[in-house]
Amino acid sequence: MKTILCLLLSHTLTLVACQPSSSPGQSQVELTQTSPSPSQGREWRASTFRGLTMGKSTRADMLRLLGKPEGSSPYNEGKDGSGLLYEYKANGDVPGVIVVAVDNRTDLILNVNLEPQGWSKEQAIKHFGDDYLVTRYDFDDCLGDGESAPLYESPNGSIPRIEYRERGIAIAVNDQNNVDYIMYVSEPVGAPSSRCKKKGQAP
Repeated sequence: MKTILCLLLSHTLTLVACQPSSSPGQSQVELTQTSPSPSQGREWRASTFRGLTMGKSTRADMLRLLGKPEGSSPYNEGKDGSGLLYEYKANGDVPGVIVVAVDNRTDLILNVNLEPQGWSKEQAIKHFGDDYLVTRYDFDDCLGDGESAPLYESPNGSIPRIEYRERGIAIAVNDQNNVDYIMYVSEPVGAPSSRCKKKGQAP
């Protein structure tokens, strides 16, 4: 659950990610498709996962469509954002663990994270299709607490994501070219630029 806790959406629905420790990790991932084809859009759309639409479906919808979760745990991200994480076992064509984040204030599903078992980057692309783009991100350190911080788009960023923006899907791949997690979101994964710079601080 630690991985998921570091990938929650804050009260502004901006992704917050864990800072790396000492290893370079995902900076070594080679992802070459960085420009979308003419048919691809750069605008994010809310994702739908097993009938649940991010930012619109509710906790009751989750229970109706996914059933009783195997467990739950609280989280608290942002000044006024708090909720619960519900964990399910994923079966079928993508086995693994599903974690659903629900906002306690609105009862809405913020995002779904799927951690597949033993999936490679190639398997993920074969499953979701070739209509992806790769975006690199960095941490907006001035907005973090030393352990986590929001992301922003950076051409030379150390955090690559395989993105299907029109479907609201972002995939994190590690330096072994295996999939760490698949995110189903309602908002962009990161800000288009650093907000630290706007404040006159170095990112």
